[in-house]
Amino acid sequence: MNRSVCNAVYRWMSNGRHRFYEISSEALALAVAEEWNMQKEVLNVSLMRLTSLIITAIDNPMSLKKSDLVSQVLDYLDKDTILYRLEENTKLLELQKKNWDPVIEWANWEYGLSVKPSQSLVEGYCLHFRNRCI
Repeated sequence: MNRSVCNAVYRWMSNGRHRFYEISSEALALAVAEEWNMQKEVLNVSLMRLTSLIITAIDNPMSLKKSDLVSQVLDYLDKDTILYRLEENTKLLELQKKNWDPVIEWANWEYGLSVKPSQSLVEGYCLHFRNRCI
């Protein structure tokens, strides 16, 4: 992708201190751009979940180290709705498989993990113990 296309596709964001951030993932940039496009006359930040999450992650208001952030994510991962699947709702299950399984597969490949969805809250961990040590 050439630079002019990148500028057209990627969404630049300001954190209010006139520092701008470029989103390097095209898929994430498009999702964030869609959040912005959904805004009408009034900017409703409470509906812009990805934008808020990205800005908070970049600003790091609690001055957490990378290891602290990773630990917090790992603690939450087993209870995450992306990994918990309800077989009774077949439409939702199909949507989860279609939209979230590629993200899970990418994370497994990118970080050498073996994260997998679960249909049970009591089945055990979605993320094996050895992966928590990476």
